[in-house]
Amino acid sequence: MQCVILAGGLGTRIKGRGGDLPKALIPVLGKPFIVYQLGWLARQNVRRILLSIGHRGAAIAQAMGDGSPFGVSITYCDEGENLRGTGGALRLAADRGLLDAGFFVLYGDSYLPIELAPLWHTSESGRVPTMAVMQNRSRWDRSRGFNNRGWRRNTRISGSLVPCCGSD
Repeated sequence: MQCVILAGGLGTRIKGRGGDLPKALIPVLGKPFIVYQLGWLARQNVRRILLSIGHRGAAIAQAMGDGSPFGVSITYCDEGENLRGTGGALRLAADRGLLDAGFFVLYGDSYLPIELAPLWHTSESGRVPTMAVMQNRSRWDRSRGFNNRGWRRNTRISGSLVPCCGSD
């Protein structure tokens, strides 16, 4: 399985805590945050990682290398400083032929303590776009959320993991 980690953003909300580091490299309990993501993915048999980088992406690539110390293989898709957002980053990766037919998408600042196999099965191996979100009960961000009844104001959600289908 492949997972695209979107790690190209500016990190404006956390800049005061991270200094000049890109979000993925900000230490949490002594290790860059992305190390926790890579370990979690490797434990769930996700071995192919596509890191979509942009702002300060060279620092991420230098720190993570080919991924072998983490039990994964990392490929990079560099947006440069022309950040395209979630959809644009995925489109760029697709245009460069870097995406598998089915893949997960994980935001570079998210960690969802879930099992991936059932989500992958539900998504029919990435053929049916499926999103997993975790309600954070006011512990972190405040966002607008969506449920089966429509938009809800001030629903607190944190992170998402999306098995997607590749471009046709």
